[in-house]
Amino acid sequence: MNINIDDLFDVVVEPEHSKKILIDLQKKYNYDSLKLYDAYNQGAIDVENLNISQDKLNYWIHHFIIYKENGGDLWELKENKEWDNTEERNKNHSSLSFFSS
Repeated sequence: MNINIDDLFDVVVEPEHSKKILIDLQKKYNYDSLKLYDAYNQGAIDVENLNISQDKLNYWIHHFIIYKENGGDLWELKENKEWDNTEERNKNHSSLSFFSS
């Protein structure tokens, strides 16, 4: 019996795997991963106002770190602006409300 590693595990290639996850999160929450990571490092995120669970925030930060540490180009996240609907976001709420004061 031949066992292939793909049969036992989900094999992913980084940084592309994390890039896809980050872009999907940016689309869903309409927020920039780099800005989120910077705010997270400064302890300036108010999870309740961001309307995201702590688990989802941790997942987002985890994949950002993986992306960055595996040579992911941060500009590729910014260049993919299909997620950025700043005008719509500004109608609904201020981006400042995402961060604690």
